[in-house]
Amino acid sequence: MSEGDYLVGALVLAATLAACGGAAVGAVARLAGELAGLARWLAVAVVITALFIAVHLVPGMFGAMSPGTVLACAGLAFAGSRALPRRAAAAAQPPPAPPERRIEVWLAAIAIAAVVAAVLARTFADGATPITQYDYAGFRMPNIADWMQSGTFWRFDEFLPRLATGSYPQNGDVVLLGVTLPFDNDAFTRFATYPFALVAGAAVVGIAGELGARRSPALAAAAAYVAIPALANSAFQYALVDAVIAATFGCGVYFLVRHTRTGARPDLVLAGIALGLALGTKWYGLTGVPLLLLVWAGWSRALGETLRTIARRGALLVGLVALAGGFWFLRNLVEVGNPVFPADLSIFGLTIFDAPPDLHRDIYGTTIFHFVTDWHAWDAYILPAFWQGYGLAGPVFAAGIAIAVATVRRAPARLRPVIAGLAVAALGTFVIYMITPYSAPGFNGQPAYTFVNTRWILHGLVIAAALCAYAVSAAPRPVGLALLVAAVAAAIQGAVRLAPGFGGAVAAALVLTAALGGLVWLVLRRRPAMPRGRPALAVAALVVVAVLAAGWAVQRRFNDDRYAGLDPTLDYVLAQPDPVDVGLTGFWTTAGIEPAWPLYGKQVSNHVEYVGDLVDGQLRPWPTRAEWTAAVERGGYDLLLVGRAPHLTDDSTEDLWAREDGYERLAQSDRFTLYRAPNG
Repeated sequence: MSEGDYLVGALVLAATLAACGGAAVGAVARLAGELAGLARWLAVAVVITALFIAVHLVPGMFGAMSPGTVLACAGLAFAGSRALPRRAAAAAQPPPAPPERRIEVWLAAIAIAAVVAAVLARTFADGATPITQYDYAGFRMPNIADWMQSGTFWRFDEFLPRLATGSYPQNGDVVLLGVTLPFDNDAFTRFATYPFALVAGAAVVGIAGELGARRSPALAAAAAYVAIPALANSAFQYALVDAVIAATFGCGVYFLVRHTRTGARPDLVLAGIALGLALGTKWYGLTGVPLLLLVWAGWSRALGETLRTIARRGALLVGLVALAGGFWFLRNLVEVGNPVFPADLSIFGLTIFDAPPDLHRDIYGTTIFHFVTDWHAWDAYILPAFWQGYGLAGPVFAAGIAIAVATVRRAPARLRPVIAGLAVAALGTFVIYMITPYSAPGFNGQPAYTFVNTRWILHGLVIAAALCAYAVSAAPRPVGLALLVAAVAAAIQGAVRLAPGFGGAVAAALVLTAALGGLVWLVLRRRPAMPRGRPALAVAALVVVAVLAAGWAVQRRFNDDRYAGLDPTLDYVLAQPDPVDVGLTGFWTTAGIEPAWPLYGKQVSNHVEYVGDLVDGQLRPWPTRAEWTAAVERGGYDLLLVGRAPHLTDDSTEDLWAREDGYERLAQSDRFTLYRAPNG
């Protein structure tokens, strides 16, 4: 990346974020002026996320997405926020905060410091290292690359035969797009998910506060939640969008619970937007959001709301959910005729939306429920996967739910249905997870890859963490203190897992965290006057220069050897000085990096597509040489990367066809052979 490309990209990204942030702050101030403190910050987080996605999605709906059109839409959003009328609203008093206990304050500080230190250590260690995770390289970033090249979201791109990854709800991928598009490079994409982990933790604190929990146990539970390996790995290592749904779903829960107390329409609107963002981010949002809305309706009815009122508010929520998350289901309906593809949808035996047989799911997509009576599978695979994915936080949060339910009678009458409903929602998400295909993937009746998808219950664990904080505050003191200590231990365990082998880096980060925390404490305690005029501008200029210099160093280190040395066939493609068209074909093992994303090159300038037949939305390999040869010739590829491993097809069929068609072999590995077209 040249200096000019870097500076232009940084300017575009900063301007887009500033415009969306300014619009979010302005909109919340004008339309929800009664919000204060954490409630206001979470509201701004929801609105800025919605706007950041919208300014990319709107031009992409018209086939005109580019850095310029995105920036223009962000500017329009900012201008529009200035024109919003101010809504008159009475200030809503926050729930009374129980007095803090000193030991709890110290325990919470230890938990937070451990997690912050681990995040810093992990960032220092591999913040400039390209991500090789399967989802990231196999289909998320390749899909983003095709959006960037085409300027439209009305696409259905597949890179993995017999897997339907192009039909995913993709709000989270648009967030990744927003950090990739300005630079035509993914040097900073991994950092896009960092803020969402923080917002998810803040949502835990907010929900717990609405339930009457003390602030320190809420902060400790939030630290334990953020440190859960399933979330920490997603947010701080692999840029997976599970962090996005954790944050948006958590905010949706918070504003629903808050609305139950305040009855204020802005709370309901914010809940609907947040839950819509969650629905449009992952498939498990499609089950988690309706479950939460049903639970909300149940506790509203238990609190004396009329069915008419619940229906009216529910209609508003459903409309906002559809607006914030429904585009992807519309895209699927238009492109393949099925909004929930690759699943089929039947009601009372009547097929509403059909889908082709899913051979991969039949072979590999087993559920945890399938093994519910198989103790060997639980002992050898499922329970170890839970421990790997959730660590100590899993049993701690489960105990928190149990204690919260057991002590619910001690809660104020207005909170009892809410606490019970949240417990039902948390447990319900786990039950749904157990019956979801691919929750216990593996071959030959062995769910060996259960850990991979333990992140599918992160939205339920947001609720569980908040209930755990409530339980610490509501239980008898010895029980509550023991639960709090366990939550802190879970946070420390998660921090150690996040930064294994980085003892020195963790120690340095811990010292830095303590120093920064002390500085913030001194500033807040003394409350000095903020600098104004020239001193403030000078400080801001120094910060900008420091950030730009750090970003330049990160992207240089990142791009110097981006994906180099992982496979000789990929090295050959990455070394090409000019953009090339690459055809990807055959099957390969998952023993190394998925090839699709590296094939696009450093500046996302190569054109890449899988040479296969898209039948009713399902990508399939061509069954005959004649069809395959015709497809390759139609594609006009400069290079052809052929997978060599057997998987639902013959071992070297495409290899043999390529040689027989006169393709020149350029490089080979255990997984791939790279060919040049005869006329290339």
